[in-house]
Amino acid sequence: MKKIYHIQPALPNYRLDYFDRIYSSSEGSVIYPLKSDLNFHIQDKKKWNMPYGKEISLPLGFKWYSGVFVPKYDKDTVIILTGNVRYLSNYFAIFFARLKSAKVIWWGHYRSASSNKYSTFIRMLIAKSCSAILFYTEGEKRQFEKSFLCRKEKTFFTNNGLNIDLISQYRINYSPKRKPSIIFIGRINNKSNIELLIYAMKILQDKSFSLHIIGSGKNISKVKGLINKLELSDKVFLHGSLYEEKEIASIINKCRIFVYPGHVGLSLIHAMSYGLPSIIYKDRNFHMPEADAFYENITGISFDSINPDSLARAINSLMSNHESLKEMSDKSLTEIHEIFNTSKMYSNFNNMIKLLEK
Repeated sequence: MKKIYHIQPALPNYRLDYFDRIYSSSEGSVIYPLKSDLNFHIQDKKKWNMPYGKEISLPLGFKWYSGVFVPKYDKDTVIILTGNVRYLSNYFAIFFARLKSAKVIWWGHYRSASSNKYSTFIRMLIAKSCSAILFYTEGEKRQFEKSFLCRKEKTFFTNNGLNIDLISQYRINYSPKRKPSIIFIGRINNKSNIELLIYAMKILQDKSFSLHIIGSGKNISKVKGLINKLELSDKVFLHGSLYEEKEIASIINKCRIFVYPGHVGLSLIHAMSYGLPSIIYKDRNFHMPEADAFYENITGISFDSINPDSLARAINSLMSNHESLKEMSDKSLTEIHEIFNTSKMYSNFNNMIKLLEK
C-alpha cells in the first residue's frame, strides 16, 4: 500500500472529515506547521495528524516550510502539495519525488479571484512538472483541458465540499416564510467586501430585514465602526467566529437567504448545504473555484454592479419571490448532496490514486 502525505500550510476544521475518510484506508500523514492562524486544534489525536515545524516568510512574499522533508521519498510514496507557487519548499519536494520515483500531486486552483492569465500560466507550467494536478472543481479541470499545457491523463478534481453528514444533523427544513434575515459567513477581510452588504442594508426600505454575520478577521473593527456610523446596530448582528456546527446551524436555520458581496468560495457551499438560496456577484471570474456550484436563477441570483444599490435590488427581488426561493433551496441541496461534499471528494481522490497506480 502506498503512503500518502498531504503537506499543508494549515489544518482547517472543514478538512477534518475529508482526511478522516482518506486515512481510514491509507497509510501516511497530514503534515502542517505547528502554529498557524488557520489551524483547527484537534481535541483527540488522529492517526494522520502530524503538526511539524514552522512556516518561514521570505522576501518578495515567498515562503518556506520544512515539512516537505518529513516523508520518506520512494516509489511507494504519494506527496500532495499545496498549489501555491510562492512555497519555494515545494520545488525541492518535486525534485526529490522525481529523484526517488515518488509521485507528487499539485493540489490547488486553476485560477482564483486574484489570478490573471500570466500568473495562471506560470502556476500551471510548474504544476505540469508533477505526476498529476488535482483541481478544486470539475469546472476548473474543464477549463484547463482547453489549454495546450493540459495532459488529460494527469488532470483530476475533488469538487471541494463540506461534511454534509454532519450538517444534515442540524439543518432544518427550509421555508421561504422565514423572517427576512440574511446570512453572511466567512472571513472579514478585503476579499469578502462585507462593507458593500452593510451599505446595502442601509438602502433597503423594508425595516424587517436583518443581517447576521458569522466570522471575524482583520477588517472587523472597520466593520463595527461602519455599523455604528450607519446606525444599523438593530439590523446587523455580529456573531464572531464559530467552529461548532451546532452553533452555526442555530443562526443559519433562521435565515432566508445567503449573500456574499465579495470573492465567494467555500462559504457558498456552506450556505447551500443548509438549502439557502444565494446572491453573489455576476462575474464568475470574480470568484473562487467553489462558485462553480452556483447557477443563475437555479440556486440563486446575482447582482450586476459592485455597488450597494445593485446589491439591494437583488436582495429585494429574491426575498419577495417565495416560489423561487423554495425551488432554489431544493436545487441547492441537490447540488451539494450529489457533487460538493467530503464523501464525493474522497471518492474523486481515491479514483485519482487508483488511476495513477496503473
